[in-house]
Amino acid sequence: MKTRTGIVKIVQPAMIFETTYPGRTSIGQEIVSFGTSSWRLTLNNEDFLVIDNSSLAQVYSIHALSPILKGTIPALYTLLPDKNKSTYVSLFNEVRNVTVRNNLLLNPKFITLDFERGAINALKLVFPNSIIKECNFHFNHCLFKKLQELGFQKAFYEAQDNDLITVKSLYQRVAALAFMPLDKIDELWCNIMDDYSDIPNIVLFFDYITEIWIDNSEAMFEKQLWNYYNFDGARTTNSVEGWHHRLNSQVAVTNPNFYFFVKKLRSDYAYNVATIKQVQRQQTTATKEDICE
Repeated sequence: MKTRTGIVKIVQPAMIFETTYPGRTSIGQEIVSFGTSSWRLTLNNEDFLVIDNSSLAQVYSIHALSPILKGTIPALYTLLPDKNKSTYVSLFNEVRNVTVRNNLLLNPKFITLDFERGAINALKLVFPNSIIKECNFHFNHCLFKKLQELGFQKAFYEAQDNDLITVKSLYQRVAALAFMPLDKIDELWCNIMDDYSDIPNIVLFFDYITEIWIDNSEAMFEKQLWNYYNFDGARTTNSVEGWHHRLNSQVAVTNPNFYFFVKKLRSDYAYNVATIKQVQRQQTTATKEDICE
């Protein structure tokens, strides 16, 4: 099915998949998105979106909150040819345009995602009114990973709780900056560097934090992206980890056959529908029991 003229509906028993081709990022490369026939309604007037970059090759997903499940549910699956900003712009523009063409509104207040520079810049362009936040779990992971790379892993695990100046307590204080007032972070970071300057070779970690997270003009990820002070939205993308793990287990390979992958998406959709129906039945049963009492 080779078309780039709009939305192609692939009708399957008990469900509909929609395939969109927003445009080519280069010759021979297309963006292919899948969603149920109601995915537009799922995103309509949604305040919170969680976006996940799967470990599967170039699989990108957009999740919306499900009041029934009290968590997130995948609204759109996408296969991307690359991770360039232009590719993400094409994807997000088409998602927004499809909702507009159907007289729906997609203007989320909050969007939480992993540390993907191209996606972040694209979201700022397509959804300028949204508050974009990077996953706090992945922020902490980045800190710990850097300590490992610099050879501090042993010192981290051997740190004693009663010792005030350790690699572990340094990690904890840096991680806590994500919940401090924005206008206090620079001062707090200077205090942290002063307190831990006696740790051998720690200056390399200081340089990393400053260059990647703190520097007001040159930081790779500005403080507003990873700071959660007075923030009411989702702090992490952990709500999609259950789905993420389930899909990875079903597919089991990083570069699956296209039709095999689509089959697994159908299975994932069926699982989500069955889970929602089960929760609804349980809620209905509980309500009836309350009435009888």
